[in-house]
Amino acid sequence: MTKPLADLNIDDLERCSVWRVEDEGEVEMAVPVGGEDVPAEPDDLWIVRTRFRLAGGRGMIGYAAPGDWGGIDVVPPVIIHDGQQLALGDETGNPTGAWDSLAPSLAQVFPVQADPDATVGGERVSRRYARDGSDPDAKPEEADSFWSGMNGFMSGLGDL
Repeated sequence: MTKPLADLNIDDLERCSVWRVEDEGEVEMAVPVGGEDVPAEPDDLWIVRTRFRLAGGRGMIGYAAPGDWGGIDVVPPVIIHDGQQLALGDETGNPTGAWDSLAPSLAQVFPVQADPDATVGGERVSRRYARDGSDPDAKPEEADSFWSGMNGFMSGLGDL
């Protein structure tokens, strides 16, 4: 059941927790892989169903790329809410305007705890995201590398 990444929904993620992302020209396609482990150094881009906990305690479902949870995520973490995919941040590192649909204030959203429903190289990894998209527990150089990588990724998307 391959489908465009932008069309992935909660039902899809509940059926399969691990997906491979393939570039099909102008559209990124999500291919269900199954299983509960992602290679620590994959050759392909993978996303994993992720359980998010907002600062106010609300639980949400979405996906994230687990490649290096302490540094650059190739695909911005996404929460799926009311059928809409809400990326953690935009190309400037700021929360997208859609986050206000999750809570009355950003203080009730960030920091966001992200717990994937799969292991990476056999290890369970989690991540927290601050309001600027960085890991609030990261050393300063790790936070800088996250957004320099994210900015490069987002600028590569162009006007899709």
